[in-house]
Amino acid sequence: MLNRALLAAGVLVAPFAVAACSAAADANSPAAKTAALFVTLDTLGDREAADTLVFACDDDPSDGQITPVSFVSLRAPVPKPHTDTTLVEVHYEVLGTAHPEDGNVVGPKYWRFTAAPRIDTVELRLAPDSTGRMWIACGSTKPTHVMLSEIGEAVKLMDSASLAELELAKVGKKPAAPDSQ
Repeated sequence: MLNRALLAAGVLVAPFAVAACSAAADANSPAAKTAALFVTLDTLGDREAADTLVFACDDDPSDGQITPVSFVSLRAPVPKPHTDTTLVEVHYEVLGTAHPEDGNVVGPKYWRFTAAPRIDTVELRLAPDSTGRMWIACGSTKPTHVMLSEIGEAVKLMDSASLAELELAKVGKKPAAPDSQ
């Protein structure tokens, strides 16, 4: 039920994500809509729903790690000449990485965050299948870029050092280097 609710939210929000595209771009094209929906589901943290837009891949890159982001933008769709492929560039403002550790080993505060601010640029390659349905090509990206507002449960389970690092990352500061003594 939650996945359906997130998918419905993604369908409603997707047109707004494409608003970052230039006015000359066809924000109503199937490629633009599919890319926007993928990014919406990705940033909502619904990997399962985002994966339904990616052409069947054999690999499952999931390792439980998420990449908290503070902002995302999509560039205008660019058709590749002489092909049916369209490229959509996505920019994620990444705060760092978060991952779970074994709760049986480290205790109830088992999520860890490491600040690593950067811009992740992902190029989604989209093409229609024989029925006209638009797909994202395998290997374009893995859906792990989750908006900071969507990782509340993980934040509740972070240790104090991770929480401190996350707070610094949110305001754009780097954590102090550990003493080398």
